[in-house]
Parts: sequence; structure tokens; C-alpha cells
Amino acid sequence: MFRSLFLASLILLPTEAWATARHGYLGIFGGALMVDGLETEKADPLIVTLGHRFNSRVALQLEYSEAKPFRTRITEEGEEDIPCEAEYSSAGAYMVLIQPMGRWVDVNLKLGYIDVDYDFTDSSVANAQKERFNNQSESYGGGVTIKLSRRLVLTTEYTQLQDDAYHLSAGVELSL
Repeated sequence: MFRSLFLASLILLPTEAWATARHGYLGIFGGALMVDGLETEKADPLIVTLGHRFNSRVALQLEYSEAKPFRTRITEEGEEDIPCEAEYSSAGAYMVLIQPMGRWVDVNLKLGYIDVDYDFTDSSVANAQKERFNNQSESYGGGVTIKLSRRLVLTTEYTQLQDDAYHLSAGVELSL
């Protein structure tokens, strides 16, 4: 349900609502997904963010990420590895705190809620294993932003999805 609300907000809210007084931004990131118990070398999610800065130190950010289907192995201690095909997606909402570190660099911390969904296409994957990876919980992260111009920035981020899963990402944000 959270994912549906997130996607609906991206579609229904015009970008002008996010761009009020040039405080809105849109980001596109490439990333690497790391999950304990799941081989994810081929899971390279694309991450899209839409945010609004309330002031120079606080922003609200919606985030959606998705990885195209990838081959993986589910590993559990004492059990045989299960090879399977998987898809990954997540949707989140974050409050972002921004600390300027000079004219061209900001450090960002984010805290919010995320809905992580893995879809395993192999029938040999037990429901308990599927539930181990799917998650709806608090999420947090941080990053560094380098300002290239008034409207374009480079950003690198770390996002903790759950206790044993996180993603690293790098990309660009454009002011709306």
C-alpha cells in the first residue's frame, strides 16, 4: 500500500508543487545493493528521488528504487544455497537534515520509513525466506552533496534498509 501511495504522489503532484520558490528537487542515482544472505552483485538499483527543501537545513524526500531481475543465491547457515531469480524495489519517505560544510559541500542525514520488496520467481524459495528479506521499517542514511551550480549537484549516499541490508548510491539532483 505504501508503494502505491508513493507512486500516486509522483504522478498526481505536479512538479510545480515541489518546485515552489525553487525549493524542489529531482534526483537520479545508480547504486549497489548489499544484503546478508543474498548474493546481490548483479542487483544495481536505479533510485529516483523527489524532494522539497523547507529551508537550507531541512527537506522532505520521497524515494523509489528498483533493480531489474537478477540471478542470485539465497544463503542460510547450515542449509544448501538456493539459486533463484529475484527482483527488488523499495519506496520510502525521509526527513533530511542538511549541514552546510562550506559554499560547495553539504553533509546530509536522513531518517524515514521504507517498504522493501523482493520478488523471488523460483518456487523452491520458502515463504519464510521471502519474508526474511521483505520489510517495512524505519530507515536511515547519510551522504555528501557537491554543488556544481545553483541547480545541479552530485550526491553520494549510504542508506540502511534494515539490519542486514543497505545500498550505496551516487547520482545527480536537479533543482526544479
